[in-house]
Amino acid sequence: MATNSNGKRKVSQIRRFLAILVCCLALWQGGCSLSNDSVSIDEPKLASLSQIKAVVIEGEPEIGANATVRKEDLKVEKVQGGISISYPEDVKAFLAEITTIGDGYRMMGFWVQEGFVENVRKEFPNWPTMAAEEQLVGSNYTNPDCGVLSFEVKEIRWHAYYDGKYKVNLMTRVTGTLSGQKREIIWRKTFQYNSREFNRAHDLSDVRNQVEKIWEKEGQSAAKQTVLDFIAHLKNK
Repeated sequence: MATNSNGKRKVSQIRRFLAILVCCLALWQGGCSLSNDSVSIDEPKLASLSQIKAVVIEGEPEIGANATVRKEDLKVEKVQGGISISYPEDVKAFLAEITTIGDGYRMMGFWVQEGFVENVRKEFPNWPTMAAEEQLVGSNYTNPDCGVLSFEVKEIRWHAYYDGKYKVNLMTRVTGTLSGQKREIIWRKTFQYNSREFNRAHDLSDVRNQVEKIWEKEGQSAAKQTVLDFIAHLKNK
């Protein structure tokens, strides 16, 4: 009986390990939402504000690219001391070309800021007056005269994967935070966007040839979905 019990316990442990492993792989590939540190809107504290300054944080987001490659496309070579595994040439070129996007995160932050302010004015006409700061601010930015609504881009990442041919999806992560004049948190929400979940993946070759055009198109789509998620959260949906 003890042996049978130990066997069942080991099977259970293995299943839990596999479940954790699957979730971790999904996170790495952008197929699963991250747990967020959301804070529902505090209506009394919001009502105590006479005005709100909307700002974009000049942070240090994770920016880069990765790939999930078919096993048969991996090139394995013997080298001194072991083996070398490399990606197909087009995937390697993609990873090398797109690891930085210049001012991408700044553009993303201001797209979210603009969309959020515009939507709040339509959806919540009784909110305090909002003004948008046109320059990036530091993470410790405060304003003793009003509340501060900050947007911080935490991640911009391109992910190449095989689906009949190599495709690329864009992942972004943005946190919006509304704080009072004493820096108390009134509202907070993080949203992780994955273009693949919105049927907006692109062929690898298209991304390589039109990276700036596709970034602007997909970055604006990511900002739009981020704003919609934030507004839905404010409505408690």
